[in-house]
Amino acid sequence: MILVDILSNYWGADFTPWPAPSIDKKGEKFTGEANKYLKAVINVIKPFIDINYRTKPDVENTAMIGYSLGGLAALYSLYNDNTIGRIGCMSGSLWYDGWIKYMEEHQILNTNVKIYLSLGRNEELSRNARIAKVGMCFDKTKSLLLQEVKNPNQIFYELNQGGHFTDIAHRHFQALLWLMHLDN
Repeated sequence: MILVDILSNYWGADFTPWPAPSIDKKGEKFTGEANKYLKAVINVIKPFIDINYRTKPDVENTAMIGYSLGGLAALYSLYNDNTIGRIGCMSGSLWYDGWIKYMEEHQILNTNVKIYLSLGRNEELSRNARIAKVGMCFDKTKSLLLQEVKNPNQIFYELNQGGHFTDIAHRHFQALLWLMHLDN
């Protein structure tokens, strides 16, 4: 297995599907450039890795996982590309303005995809009203995805102890274990 960690210097652009207001008065604006970011990952970075390393480049062996806005971008890729067969969304910013409506109006392109969702139990305790909707949005996201995948076992949803910043590395590890069948 080859893991590639792609960092973003502009998460408010790269991981957001469309423009939206900042979550606070001082925060970075959400400019909605996820399409450009995902095209670079899928059309430039992934082919480079596949050419230069021994990979299994097929859909079933290609995963994308993300945390927070990165989790939102990973799920968003389901509606814009069918070359990723495994998606992990940990503490995804599914409270993002318009996300649920977008899901209701669009269909995923790969109904065979495996999806790992995880959320901290305390995340909806946020003082920010938009972020506090995250639990409800996770439940709705799971419900909508279950209507589209071929088998309900393709989706795993886990509630974790703590909040948004609790055990981030462990949650990435758990996602990889489930998505890549490494726990068997």
